[in-house]
Amino acid sequence: MNIFSTTYSEILEILNNENKEIVVMGDFNIDLWQFNKHNPTDGFVNNALSQSFVPVISKPTRVTYTSATLIDHIYTNNVTSSSHSGIIITDMGDHFGIFCLLENPRQT
Repeated sequence: MNIFSTTYSEILEILNNENKEIVVMGDFNIDLWQFNKHNPTDGFVNNALSQSFVPVISKPTRVTYTSATLIDHIYTNNVTSSSHSGIIITDMGDHFGIFCLLENPRQT
């Protein structure tokens, strides 16, 4: 996880230097709810935050009878009051769907 976290931080830095609105999402299999109990997860979150990328999903995205984890992530470097994100609860897979809607300034 340390190699992934370091590489991910380097990629976020490159993206952030583009001065564009960036959205990164995926099934990271890193439970963000463990950031205060698991040092590598804490480092992963802090690396994203230090590059001005904020996670926009904050509730579990995989729920079983015995656990609830936040392993599907969306990060953006431009959170505005007009952005909306959420979770689509479904039983079509073992993860819930996630989404993030951002206002397109060219359409306003």
